[in-house]
Amino acid sequence: MTEPDTAGDAEDPEDALFVLTAVLLTPAQFPSVLGDDYPQACAALGLEPYADGYGLVLGQDGTGARWTVVIDDVSLVAVAVASWDCGMEYDLSPDERTIRRGLPGWPLPLAVAAPGIPDPHDPLPGDGADGESGPRPLAPPDTGAWGPAQRRLGADDEIALQWAAWRGRSTTRRRSWLPVTVPTPVCGV
Repeated sequence: MTEPDTAGDAEDPEDALFVLTAVLLTPAQFPSVLGDDYPQACAALGLEPYADGYGLVLGQDGTGARWTVVIDDVSLVAVAVASWDCGMEYDLSPDERTIRRGLPGWPLPLAVAAPGIPDPHDPLPGDGADGESGPRPLAPPDTGAWGPAQRRLGADDEIALQWAAWRGRSTTRRRSWLPVTVPTPVCGV
């Protein structure tokens, strides 16, 4: 998962992207910390709400700078995430034609780093593709003050906590209407 993306003719190892993780950003599944709905989550990243969604590839370049690569190959990201969740290796190397944007920083907190390169840090001004200073680096929402992101995370946590209880009640209700004994058919009456 931390292998550099060697697609293309990148000769400079600092240009390689060491993929750390990936996230789906689709109408059906998106990081709730970014918004209440898909269009809001897209707006938080400066993206148009594309109907098929996006994949967000979070990684570091050779200098340790944090980058989020937005791709439109949602299936590729979904397969990578499912493989990693199962403990399998998967080389997530998006085709250049699927890349929509490269955004400095990470929109979500990560507690991992690529081995053998400097610690994660925001790209310096002028680290953009053309040597220009790009957009302000993405950063995870501030958890120091209560706000919409904490409300959404709290709702997700509460749903996760209550899920087993709700499922138990649903299973109990379903069983309550089943007959205790099954009548034996009477033949020849």
